Amino acid sequence: MLEITLFGPRRTSGGTRRVTAEGHVSTLPLPPAAADLLAYLVLNRSLPRPREEIASTFWGELPTSQARRRLNTALWRLRQAIEPPDTPRGTYLVIEAAETLGFNPESDAVIDVERFETTVAPLSRGCGRALPGTARRPGTAQELDEEAAAQLADAVLLYRGDLLEGTYHDWIITERERLLRLYLTALSRLVGWHRRTGDHDSALHYAHLLLDRDPLCEDAHRAVIQIHAAAGRRTHAVRQYQMCRQLLADELGVDPLPETLAAAHAATGQEDRRQPGNRAPGNQVEALTERLSKAQRELHDLTGVLTQLVTELREMAESAARREARLVRGPGVPPGPRRATNIARR
Repeated sequence: MLEITLFGPRRTSGGTRRVTAEGHVSTLPLPPAAADLLAYLVLNRSLPRPREEIASTFWGELPTSQARRRLNTALWRLRQAIEPPDTPRGTYLVIEAAETLGFNPESDAVIDVERFETTVAPLSRGCGRALPGTARRPGTAQELDEEAAAQLADAVLLYRGDLLEGTYHDWIITERERLLRLYLTALSRLVGWHRRTGDHDSALHYAHLLLDRDPLCEDAHRAVIQIHAAAGRRTHAVRQYQMCRQLLADELGVDPLPETLAAAHAATGQEDRRQPGNRAPGNQVEALTERLSKAQRELHDLTGVLTQLVTELREMAESAARREARLVRGPGVPPGPRRATNIARR
């Protein structure tokens, strides 16, 4: 059986191991090109890909014949590693009509990405970046039960890092972002589940995991504030709010939502006297005014530069017109007014 690990830092072996029936584990030595090819085939295991497409994806900057040779070399090395002589051909690699390549989706390979997605996607479907701990709204996913929460917790452990972390091929980026969104959604749902069941320590654990990957997630900040407040840790709640406010100001130029400020006020026993639905109007107006003034100053400076450029271009055009007129009329013979005007326009 093969174990293929694609989450986390890039490994020279591609994170591929062979596990025997007796439990013996050996890491397969895959060179980088073969490891990348295996990852590509695994991530596209639902549909074999034409060889030309794969060669172009990996070595598109090379001539077609050379790219094809590179692919053949990587494929030979990959097959030597995962389908040695004692393994039937086609166990893992599927080659149809010698023109397409694929990874056998029916093989016994254990793939961390597949296990993660199989568990997380159904439990997260229809549930975006929900507010941790809030009641289910129409159109969102079903509430978790104990079994589903345990499955999500196990799946989260598989996410040891971003997909092929440290590798930046174009074909990885979109898939990496999609899986990261699933991971964040799973964490958000676990925060909500543990808050509802009263396990605040676990809720804090998953909220901090969420903030490690998405520091601007205000929902998670608010959950941490509320959990600390419920436990009587007022200082921790205020510190979390201050951190949230600073991050939002530095990165987005906005203030926290009224709900977040209300949570901070509740933690300190202060009353929120602002009108609901406003978002720190005084601070925001001041910030917007400053941004508008800055934009006006920049526009004024740019207008001055453009005016200077137009003047210089007009002078250059007139100078060129005079030179052309001298060439046409001869030295010392001024051009007629109409011709001089046409030349200057050109």
